[in-house]
Amino acid sequence: DKIDRAGAGKIARFMGLVMRGLLTSDEEPGFKEMTRPEKQGARAGLRAYLGTIPDYSQGDIEGLKLSGVTKGAPADKAGIVAGDVIVSLAGKEVKNIYDYTYVIEALKIGDEVGVEVLRGTERVKLKITPSSRD
Repeated sequence: DKIDRAGAGKIARFMGLVMRGLLTSDEEPGFKEMTRPEKQGARAGLRAYLGTIPDYSQGDIEGLKLSGVTKGAPADKAGIVAGDVIVSLAGKEVKNIYDYTYVIEALKIGDEVGVEVLRGTERVKLKITPSSRD
């Protein structure tokens, strides 16, 4: 129910055209090797990480619905599970993924904060300690 079959068909047709173009061309495709950008700024690499996996097909649900959490990550350790809807983080209301991202940017690694989730119809209050992704 989460797969857009018509959209997937369009992508498959497009990729078929790309492949046909590559196979019938007399020129080899170009390749440019990229280097990893240097970390910039005082907070580079210090962004808080919770290990949540948003459900991008959540529809009109208020909050941030999760399709999962990364095993062993702060969200997992806090007891957050797939299907939970985050409605509050660090005392800030979370109505959508934009609110959630904004709050994460303000979190400090290692400082425990409260998180409130909807689990079915029940509101569950938990504590979470952000870590670094690195």
